[in-house]
Amino acid sequence: MNQYIHLHIKGNASTAIKLWENLVEKEYPKKNIPIIITWEGETDLEPHELGQKIGRILAKMGLSILTLKNTINIVEELKKEFDT
Repeated sequence: MNQYIHLHIKGNASTAIKLWENLVEKEYPKKNIPIIITWEGETDLEPHELGQKIGRILAKMGLSILTLKNTINIVEELKKEFDT
């Protein structure tokens, strides 16, 4: 993935995911540049729900988590988040 748009928001996960879904629906078809969103607020979605939503969003752009150069173990990251 050479070019992409990265947005970082101060909101929580559910807000970020809703924004990401809307952007991918409306803007990705026009620009054909992947859109990635990160957030710094609370991860307020259940791990399985978050994973499903992220998977669907990436699939709409023809991406998978394996496409990302600096991959992460999402299961381990979510465990850390919910253990604290």
